[in-house]
Amino acid sequence: MSLDPLRRIGAEVAEPLLLHGIARGRATRAARVQDLLGRVWMPEPARRARQHPHQLSGGLRQRALIASALAGDPAVLVADEPTTALDATVQARILGLLREITDAGTALVFISHDFAAVRRVADRVLVMRGGVVVESGPVGEVLHDPRHEYTKQLIAATIHEPRSTTPASSEPVLVATGVSRSFDAVPAVVDASFTVADGRTLGIVGESGSGKTTLARMVVGVDAPDSGTLNWVRQRRVQLVHQNPLGAFDPRWTIGRSLREALEAGGVPRAQRRARVAELLAEVGLGPELADRRPAALSGDSDSGPRSPGHSLPTPRCWCSTNPCPRSIPRCASACSGCSPGCRRSAGSR
Repeated sequence: MSLDPLRRIGAEVAEPLLLHGIARGRATRAARVQDLLGRVWMPEPARRARQHPHQLSGGLRQRALIASALAGDPAVLVADEPTTALDATVQARILGLLREITDAGTALVFISHDFAAVRRVADRVLVMRGGVVVESGPVGEVLHDPRHEYTKQLIAATIHEPRSTTPASSEPVLVATGVSRSFDAVPAVVDASFTVADGRTLGIVGESGSGKTTLARMVVGVDAPDSGTLNWVRQRRVQLVHQNPLGAFDPRWTIGRSLREALEAGGVPRAQRRARVAELLAEVGLGPELADRRPAALSGDSDSGPRSPGHSLPTPRCWCSTNPCPRSIPRCASACSGCSPGCRRSAGSR
């Protein structure tokens, strides 16, 4: 987590300006902060600058981080997954901005699992596996004619086909009618109505700040609508897969302990829990040795994986996933989505 939860967004973005003496005077820095936030398409930059990180969606926090990195006018910009959790339209704008920065003479090291982003912003690409560069070359050559088998697997995993089967009719698990929620008189969700059916997946798509996570929080029950109803046709048994893995896990516990706790809550006997943890990690493409590590010792895509099995352990009737694999490499994201049919059969709806 790069943003200080105790500081306002404006103070975070202004810190490089203060340290490097780029903008002197409080009023000058405040104007420069708003300019930087506007440069990364932050909506209502003046209001967002006064807010704390927890008051912003994941995508808006990511934009604030990029604005902070640009504040110092660096000669070399290292962008480590800079478009993670951003919606497609804002991602395109950020990538365009990064391309403009490099065209103006700034060197850019762009780290990403998104081949579409790499294609748009990079001139050359290195493909790494296990700390080893397995392939390198001009971006067009590597992506259009990959030579290494691992590179071919990564590119193949980015190709998704819609489900071709026509689902049979099923009973509703949740019926939402006219659900609305506001914060400080600002509407977050307005008159949303939908049905979640047993064994089926409902996709909720929108830009950052469009109300997706607020709607998910109401479905889970950690927030309540101002108006409208959420009617559970059956017993309410729902689990949430968090967008932020570091916020979902206790940083003091190992991954294995967190999963064993969920297994205990699900009634799994103590003698079976360790083996079951290894099985759950394998479902999302992770090795059993990761069970002994704490969240901070895992990479972004590795600590994203345990969220899915960890939150589906008690066999919920409804599994609510808020942007479940934004940090995962395509191969791992494919594995997570690939287990969805099994989850639908055994755990109800998503």
